[in-house]
Amino acid sequence: MAEHERNAADGLPSHETALAHVDEQIANGQSDRAHRLIHGLLQDDRIAPTPELEAELRLRIAICEYELSRIRRARDGAKEAALRFRRLGRTDGEVHALAIWSRAASRQGHHGEAVERAMLAKRLAKGLPRGPWTTAASLSLGAAFGWAHRRALALEELAAAAHIADRDDDVIARLEVCVERLWLQAANRYETAQVQGLQNGQEALAEVDALVSRVRSGGRPGTNRRASIGSLEYAAVLVSSLLASCSGLVDIAEQRLMRCTALEQSGQRTGWLMAAKSWLQAEIASARGDFDAAALHGRRLSSWAAEVEHLPLAGVAHRLTSELHIKAGRSELAVGELEALLTLERDAQARYLETRADAVEREYAAREDEVRLDALISESQILERWAFEDDLTGLPNLRRFQHALEEWERGRDQNSRPMCVALIDVDRFKLVNDTHGHEAGNKVLCGIADVIKANVRPTDLPSRWGGDEFAILLPDTELAAAEQIAERIEEAMARFDWAAIAPQLQVGVSVGAVEALPGETKSRLVHRSDSAMFARKEARRHADVERGVASGVIPRVTRWLRTASRVVLYVGAASDSAAVSDVTCTPLGALPFMWAECLRQHPQEFRAQWMQWRRDHRGRQPTEALRQLVALSHQLPQSTFITERIDGVLDMAGATNVIELYGNGFRNRCMACGRVNPNTNGDHCLPCGDPVGIMRPDVTLLGEQPDQRLFAGAGLAAKRAEVLLVVDWDGALQPSAGLLEKARTRGARVVVLGAAPRVDHNLADVWIAHDAAAVLKVLAARLGEVSQAAVADLPLTDAGFEVLCFLTGQGTDSNSHTLDQAMGWSDWELERNLRTLPWMFPLSTRSRMAPEAPMPTAEDFELLAGHAQVRAGMERAFLRMLRFYGFAESAGKVSKAEYWQVGFANWALRFSHHDLCISRLLGSLTNCGLGDRAKAFLGALEPEVLHYRGGAATEPLRFWRQALDVGSSA
Repeated sequence: MAEHERNAADGLPSHETALAHVDEQIANGQSDRAHRLIHGLLQDDRIAPTPELEAELRLRIAICEYELSRIRRARDGAKEAALRFRRLGRTDGEVHALAIWSRAASRQGHHGEAVERAMLAKRLAKGLPRGPWTTAASLSLGAAFGWAHRRALALEELAAAAHIADRDDDVIARLEVCVERLWLQAANRYETAQVQGLQNGQEALAEVDALVSRVRSGGRPGTNRRASIGSLEYAAVLVSSLLASCSGLVDIAEQRLMRCTALEQSGQRTGWLMAAKSWLQAEIASARGDFDAAALHGRRLSSWAAEVEHLPLAGVAHRLTSELHIKAGRSELAVGELEALLTLERDAQARYLETRADAVEREYAAREDEVRLDALISESQILERWAFEDDLTGLPNLRRFQHALEEWERGRDQNSRPMCVALIDVDRFKLVNDTHGHEAGNKVLCGIADVIKANVRPTDLPSRWGGDEFAILLPDTELAAAEQIAERIEEAMARFDWAAIAPQLQVGVSVGAVEALPGETKSRLVHRSDSAMFARKEARRHADVERGVASGVIPRVTRWLRTASRVVLYVGAASDSAAVSDVTCTPLGALPFMWAECLRQHPQEFRAQWMQWRRDHRGRQPTEALRQLVALSHQLPQSTFITERIDGVLDMAGATNVIELYGNGFRNRCMACGRVNPNTNGDHCLPCGDPVGIMRPDVTLLGEQPDQRLFAGAGLAAKRAEVLLVVDWDGALQPSAGLLEKARTRGARVVVLGAAPRVDHNLADVWIAHDAAAVLKVLAARLGEVSQAAVADLPLTDAGFEVLCFLTGQGTDSNSHTLDQAMGWSDWELERNLRTLPWMFPLSTRSRMAPEAPMPTAEDFELLAGHAQVRAGMERAFLRMLRFYGFAESAGKVSKAEYWQVGFANWALRFSHHDLCISRLLGSLTNCGLGDRAKAFLGALEPEVLHYRGGAATEPLRFWRQALDVGSSA
């Protein structure tokens, strides 16, 4: 189904309907309203944003900006729209955008640029079937030539535009051409200092009146129009009145001035036309002999022209005012106006020269009457470069890459040499944009392009495929060499200084290289390369999980899942979800329509608000983590989903056997009989026949108690489960936390995935603060492996596994403290939380401080001693305790730290519980293969303790030496 058909089926406006509505606003002269409507469409999540729709809307934004006399914005917007249309291959839209671009450049006094854009538009229009764009191109070129003081060329182009409009019976375009010609004729009055004849003024009035009459009888503007019909009529009446005044028809000009005032009251006016009205008023006052009033209107014209960025009109204002001062005998003021005109022209020329390095050559070509030819040659060169080059990175673009592939495919029969293709994708590029901004994202793409160019050969063809993807064509290259290039690029990306773009920025890429097979098509070759790239990306994600999660944790969790007969998959209310936390935990007044009291007192308002909520959440899709969770559930013998969400995304992901604790916002429930999604007559429930029964959302509202039957069912499922796998839980809903606590007290294993700052981690046997989607995918892959060697678990006891989880950051102690938290404690906090010490330095004997601490076996210690991440965690804990006791380690040697007496005096002067803590520390270090660190600590500690305690130090020193020898505490 087409996009607009899907939108219509959902009750949403189609692309065509949205554009028609915008065009209607522009036609009615409501450019400001149309502008707001366009921005609303661009931000409306209900309308699927397609590149073509965005280009059309950008074009209309430029039209609105031009109509509202925001010329700089109109010029930039038209430039962007032209680029978008070019990328889409929409030449008709590009011609319209170039026409607006040219008109805006003329208004700013950039005449060379205006002529170039208009000539390009006309050239492109010649390659299209006849249509409104043909008139738009000729009209814009005529206007550009006219305001650039090339009258003969302007009249020639305007005559061509008039001929096209007459041939197509486009009366609106015909009126536009007429108005533009008359404006140039009026402006030429001050260029040539020749007053137009009486017959010319009469002809202008007659021609304008006839065309306006025809326009009023029918005709609507399209996207090629620069203004509404009303604004066009205003301009026609104004310019004809101006020529009438110049021709001596002052009374008629005054009558038409009143007609302009009437049009203003109907809202049909723009900024630059109001400036031109001052021009007319100055001409009428001058004809009446009131030169003071005429000069006042002239100065007002100058002020208006500067405000609406109309440089040619500003020039007219200075010439007109100078002429009026001469007539009034004020020669000094006249000279001042001419000096202002000269300054204006010099400033315009300076700005033009600043932005265009070839201005002198183009001006010389214009003097030689070859401006058209030079502009076409220049534009053809630019178009040729644009056709095959990515404008952001400077790499060849997708079109160039595809052409090269086509050349290879055509010459493959005559050339048997090998050829490889490598596709490159940026890992998690969306996260770069979301975290650091799109400007940083563009710099990242440019940096990647530089790295690619630096690591390929001159014969290779690197290109930008599109978005965050790149491609390399490797001729005369076998697969082994291509894979070496791919690895070299990945390594160079890892070494690149991304922090220079944004602090803490890290960027990686995945490269998939394949060699062309005999008889293989280019599409098949690209598809294989894309598959290889995806496989490499998945392998990298798996490797990231393996590096980020301590070895032994994933196999242990996999074994729990594989041996469990019942598994509960718990989905919490993540921060990006539409979940029950949005309903039941929102402060009073933040979402008043979700209160049960609001449903009882204002049912219609409640229903309207809830239907809006449904529309806002209709387009939501399951996250990657939820999709992977559902895929994992298909590999389990018996699984049950329990969810806090109310948006139904688990159903979209294909989940079955789901217990929704707080209901589903997309279901209706009868308030009288409680049936869910019954047959209805309007809002009334047909099964119960209750005349006052209305439908309400089937969710728990503020002020209501959750359905205890659902909680009872969820509690029963949790009690029976052997494993609970928790995803997207933020710990905000305490009733849900009670389910996990009950399950764990019944012996279930609880595994929490993802970072959740409010979660009570003591509820979890394992807490894996890693990307949940990646971990779930690894778990699914492990469950699918049949080789026992591939899924072999470390033969640790439960106590040994608890130690592994804590020291590697995957678990907590009995008070929900993690190792990272302990490392951040101050000395007084560490003193208060010494119950964590037996988890940091485990032994096989029970601790007096924390009897619940794990007691690994000797076999466990052998495995833990060989576990690099466990040893790293214990080393972190050891260094922290050194600082606590007043020591520091450097180059393997332990010595007294600065201000060491502060820590040392707290315990070393007399016997205390710290003697036992040190004994545990030394013994645990020895058991885990860090005996040399323990000996270094004892070597630095012994002389100081002997010095301060004397004979009382004999007993603790004996136990400490014994801890080193046998790895046990006193």
